[in-house]
Amino acid sequence: MRLSPHHRVAFVVGLLLTLVTRPATAAGLDWDIDSFDVTIVVGSDGALQVTERIVADFTREPHRGIIREIPFAYRRSGVRFELRIRDLRVTDETGDPHRFVERRSRHQIRLRIGDPNRPRRERVEYRIHYRVERGLLGFETHDELYWNATGTRWPVPIERISCVVKLPASAVATTSRVRAISFLGPSGTSRAGPVADIDPDGSIVFDAPGGTQPWSGLTVVVGWPPGHVAAPSAAVRFGWLLRDNAVLATPLIVFGLLLLAWRFWGRDRGPARSVVVAYDPPESLTPVEVGTIIDESVDHADVTASMIDLAVRGYMTIEADAERRLSLTRTERDASDLKPFEREILSGLFEDGPHVQLDALEGRFYTTQAAVRKHVGEELARAGYFPAAPHRMRRRWILVAVGLTSLTVLVAAILLVLDVFGPLATIGAALLTVPQFIIFAPRMPRRTARGRRALERIKGLEEYITRAKLEDLDQAALRSRFERLLPYAMALNLSTIWARKFENIYDEPPRWFVMGRDGPLTPSFLVANLNRSHQTMTQSLVASPRTISSGSSWSSGGFGGGASGFSGGFSGGGGGGGGGGAW
Repeated sequence: MRLSPHHRVAFVVGLLLTLVTRPATAAGLDWDIDSFDVTIVVGSDGALQVTERIVADFTREPHRGIIREIPFAYRRSGVRFELRIRDLRVTDETGDPHRFVERRSRHQIRLRIGDPNRPRRERVEYRIHYRVERGLLGFETHDELYWNATGTRWPVPIERISCVVKLPASAVATTSRVRAISFLGPSGTSRAGPVADIDPDGSIVFDAPGGTQPWSGLTVVVGWPPGHVAAPSAAVRFGWLLRDNAVLATPLIVFGLLLLAWRFWGRDRGPARSVVVAYDPPESLTPVEVGTIIDESVDHADVTASMIDLAVRGYMTIEADAERRLSLTRTERDASDLKPFEREILSGLFEDGPHVQLDALEGRFYTTQAAVRKHVGEELARAGYFPAAPHRMRRRWILVAVGLTSLTVLVAAILLVLDVFGPLATIGAALLTVPQFIIFAPRMPRRTARGRRALERIKGLEEYITRAKLEDLDQAALRSRFERLLPYAMALNLSTIWARKFENIYDEPPRWFVMGRDGPLTPSFLVANLNRSHQTMTQSLVASPRTISSGSSWSSGGFGGGASGFSGGFSGGGGGGGGGGAW
């Protein structure tokens, strides 16, 4: 069958890619590994000194040398885990150095060993020496080395394999309590490997004279009693975790940047001063303005507190019948001296006449409420209490938060697809970052210097309402003081405290509030009814019109993390591993 030009090109490209990405595969027919001997010395500091003795047979076809790939990055418990591989050197059997080129990727070290100008047709011995940190596992019952000694990514057979593990001197006396097993075969197999022998000097020896087939290797597991190897502290392990998974530092960095943003754009202007008791609201501010300045938001409760203020000042009356249903009546007092948003409140309430049942306003006052909230913020901005209306500043920062949240999710998705970090680290970092945008955005509106001074006066008023002593006032003055500041106390959520200071001041109900009951009236009873009325007003007046709708773990205490090789171990598991080829 003849191939079309397009198919011929695709075939050639595919062949070239195969040769480039796996250079040893083609050469695997004309060389092999005579022996692969590994010595691992476990230091009392927890580091491993590894020596790999590889004898390559190039007698059938000349080669310049071998390639050794040593992985150092793994995924454990959903996060990235890195061994620290240092002090790499390559020598021959006499100790003379071999020429090599080292390249590190995100996951492995690649050594190209040999002289590019000197093909060799002989048996060549390579000794690869390196130090490994974080190569051990620590458990309550034992310390453990779980190590893929040869790697399973060699495309040629290995004729003979051995691995010698030397424990710290203090652990030699406990060799009777040492446990050792091995696995031999392709990656993932749990077929048992050679049985370990323990030499008189305490060395644990694994010997596989039959070697392995291509793409196979030897993995060893050695456990010994704890206490002979220094274990890193929790702080050190946490530092390792952050270093391996830099994405986990993102929430901390974002928090710092958000604090800086708040410092420059969200913090109130002007110097902070000590709170001085204030007997009146600052600068003739209304309750809704006081409530807005104190929390930078025009709340529904602020608007209803201002409605009660309008009643106290004689612009309307509030009546609660025996069943506690509320009705409002507009008085004849001229409203021309009121602030625009106060007139807007009255117009919205009495749009259909001077008398209205509160529940009849449900679903109708909503638009007035929204307009009042907007105009209060704009009025305070014009008066210099805020640089802009708080709702506009908050909306702007919420849009920024939405944009940053979308960007965070997008970057997290890209990192997951590219497998840059473990999924748990990436998702965890995103979950710790996104809420910060949500938390900071509503807190970014700020007050000007004038707004900060007003806030201090309001806090002084809070102090007065909480701690005021009123023994020197007569009954008329007490009633006037009580009613004057009651709406502000409601806006500040201090009405119950304020009422307790004025028991027995009423001989008859105030003209602006009529209750459907007989008997004496006390401020506490009045405030209890007003609070119920306040809640009823808030629930009724803010209701929007109804619409029709259609139908191995990090907790193991391990030096490097990971599960024990004694339970569920396999060939190719643990640290170490990799493979290589010839060139």
